[in-house]
Amino acid sequence: MIKEIIYLREYGEKMNKKILQTNNKNIKRFYAIDHQIYKKGALDKKSKRAYGSCCFYSPTV
Repeated sequence: MIKEIIYLREYGEKMNKKILQTNNKNIKRFYAIDHQIYKKGALDKKSKRAYGSCCFYSPTV
């Protein structure tokens, strides 16, 4: 189980770097918003949960 978690974290970091290297303005804006939302106090728990559900679990995204 720990190996899988380590693998997923490393893979996620690698893919984030690749995605950001594409120099796509919309993707960079999305990452900036995503980063700001998860800062402490930016949103309440319920709103963060809704944001995560909309952006990361929607089949249309």
